[in-house]
Amino acid sequence: MKKNSLNQKIRGFTLAEVLITLGIIGVVAALTMPSLIAHHRKRVIETGLEKYSSIMQQATIRIKLDFGDTDTELGKIAEYIDKNDPDDAENLINQYYKPYIEMISVEKGQSGAFAYLKDGSAFYLRRLYDYDTTTNLSGTYIFFCPKANTCKELKEDEESLKEAVGKKIFIFYNDGTVNWALNNFSRDELLQKCEAQAKASNEYCTALIIMDGWKISKDYPFRI
Repeated sequence: MKKNSLNQKIRGFTLAEVLITLGIIGVVAALTMPSLIAHHRKRVIETGLEKYSSIMQQATIRIKLDFGDTDTELGKIAEYIDKNDPDDAENLINQYYKPYIEMISVEKGQSGAFAYLKDGSAFYLRRLYDYDTTTNLSGTYIFFCPKANTCKELKEDEESLKEAVGKKIFIFYNDGTVNWALNNFSRDELLQKCEAQAKASNEYCTALIIMDGWKISKDYPFRI
């Protein structure tokens, strides 16, 4: 009698029990994986944006130290390149950025130039607009791609850029900041302007993420 009782206690799982358990695990995984993947994707973007901004700001400091503040203030440098000129954009990257940032390659596009970085990210530099004397803005922007493949697949027409900005690509000024947007608008205003996607040069999404402590918050207007 005791032997039978012992056998009952140590018996293994039946095939049906194993299959049920695996099924439950599969359902739980199917429910949680999309959330985990989305969270990871956000973290990659958040970390990439912060790292890129730091790299560009450090490069700007070194550029100014080596060449002098007046002539190499990057906003002023950008005034000298022609609108939608890939040669000018490529030359600007090679002359002022490449000596201070680790790059794999610099490639001309149709209207701007691409720089592929060693950490697997990339950026696209282009002068979108002529210099605006009313706002003192150069009209030259950098589209940062947390993943280099995004830049490789980037369509350079303004409508495509406008559609991607704040989702797959993120606007920065030439010095690695978006300080003008941060200093001139409240969070609510940045949120509205980010969502509006009025222009390809929508730096407000980047500014919103920075204002939120380099985080893509729950009310961020786009699914990342």
